[in-house]
Amino acid sequence: MRLLSNASCTRTAKAPVVAATDHEDTVVGIDDDPCDADRALRHLTHRMSCLVVGAAVHERWLAVDAIFHPRAGHRVDRDGEPTEALPVDHREHRYLLSGILRCGKTKPDGTVCNAQLRVTRQRDCEQHIYACATKGRGGCGGLGRRGDKVDEYITELVLAKLEQRQAVAKDSGPWAKEAERERVESKLATLTDQWKDDQVTDDFFFSNVRDLEQQRTGLHNERARHTAAAERAAADTTDVRHRWHTPPEEGGLDISQKRAYVREALHAVIVLPVGKGNGSRGRFNADLLVPVWREE
Repeated sequence: MRLLSNASCTRTAKAPVVAATDHEDTVVGIDDDPCDADRALRHLTHRMSCLVVGAAVHERWLAVDAIFHPRAGHRVDRDGEPTEALPVDHREHRYLLSGILRCGKTKPDGTVCNAQLRVTRQRDCEQHIYACATKGRGGCGGLGRRGDKVDEYITELVLAKLEQRQAVAKDSGPWAKEAERERVESKLATLTDQWKDDQVTDDFFFSNVRDLEQQRTGLHNERARHTAAAERAAADTTDVRHRWHTPPEEGGLDISQKRAYVREALHAVIVLPVGKGNGSRGRFNADLLVPVWREE
């Protein structure tokens, strides 16, 4: 037998060993060092153990997800079980105008603050207060208004607007510009056919078609607004005022439903500063509330 000096392993012919790696398969062939094959085998064993551990972690995650997923969008009792569903705007469900009022105070640089007012409370005031956030939270911290008075005034504005919209929509009748829309559509179709048949030049077609298309788009948008107003009128809102002031347990509107009506009517309400010496609690000035209505 011939001995190999200074060799740590004896070279023998073995079948190829395949070891899985992160990027590609490593094949240890017949002519490779068996020590490489041993290392590849240890690597493969390590990889398999990692897969087993990963599967165990995944199983634990599925168990955790099975607990928390049913709780999404629901209140949770003391035992961790989901109960009734939360309202859509549950983060602001306690107050009517949270996030709708905006600060109208002018900052030192001449720009309007425009930060959303949030609800705060003070020891010497029983009512909630809508106040601008501090400078560290994106506001100016220099404006506040008594919440119950603001809620009462904006409520009356919104109810009056809903009733007005319903009355106007019911009396408006069919859309008055349907004949004009059909005429524009006909002219546009005729011009297009003439251009396809080479009866008009490209210059004439493209110089006129844009104006007709703009007219058609404007009329379509106007008709869509009229249709939307008619649909709102078809919905019975005659009892909204009564339900607004009725407790929810007696069939009245809850706070999320009221906020939905407010958002349907208003983009926002700008709250202007009262000025020095006038105070924000003792006197209520409706002129300092500027509603920004949505288009009809």
